[in-house]
Amino acid sequence: MPTIGFLGAGNMGASMLEGLLSGGTRPDQLHVFDKHESKISPFSKKKVHTHHSVKTLAPACDIIVIAVKPQGMLAALKELCQYIAHKPLIISVAAGISTAYMTKILGKDCAIVRAMPNTPAQIKAAAIGLFANDHVSTEQKQSSEAICNSIGKSVWLDTEAALDPVTALSGSGPAFVFYFMECLVDAATELGLDYHVAHELCTQTLLGSALLAQQNHDLGKLREQVTSKGGTTAAGLSQLTSSEFKSIIKTTLVAATQRAKELNVPINEE
Repeated sequence: MPTIGFLGAGNMGASMLEGLLSGGTRPDQLHVFDKHESKISPFSKKKVHTHHSVKTLAPACDIIVIAVKPQGMLAALKELCQYIAHKPLIISVAAGISTAYMTKILGKDCAIVRAMPNTPAQIKAAAIGLFANDHVSTEQKQSSEAICNSIGKSVWLDTEAALDPVTALSGSGPAFVFYFMECLVDAATELGLDYHVAHELCTQTLLGSALLAQQNHDLGKLREQVTSKGGTTAAGLSQLTSSEFKSIIKTTLVAATQRAKELNVPINEE
């Protein structure tokens, strides 16, 4: 089994480490470094190898997950490049940092996977888009997928540019869903439901609907199964369609995708 190192143990790095441990990965296969001792000490108690420098972490790992914030990537990459002569697989979860940018610093033959997870990773329910550069082997892709699936469900993308709409859909998507839920709950309470009752029914409705959608990709058919001619669902849907709800959703994703493109770090930024 490959040894896996985490450069950074913030929310995402810690979530991935916890996911791997709970999924059966042995602690002695895992390594972690973070400049904040408080973030790695909990993993030391779980028998994970903890490090106090990239210098000791990197050579010990077949796979290195870079889980630092985008603004810390340049410094992290410049330090990491000194210790990867053994050519480990690099997995980056930093938004906006392209494989071209990373290979400029780490070396043109470096195997790199970019992962775009989202906040439900905290409860192992993340949606993750993955892109691999040409130097990633089939075995390394399988390892990357296994690591990411420890915190949710991952899908492979054909192009790196597809990470921008993925960022809009699943990266920003939870905020859009939470706002929709807020609107549903607020409307239900105005109609007389207790807030806690409305919240419970709303969350369970979205959860159940999502589980059904996972089993049937024909969303239109699922919608039609709920909608009886002249019924309550039809009455509500008519308001959504007349208010151009579909157009609003599209412009929301377009705006988020455009912003994701704007936030991509230029390759020549030093």
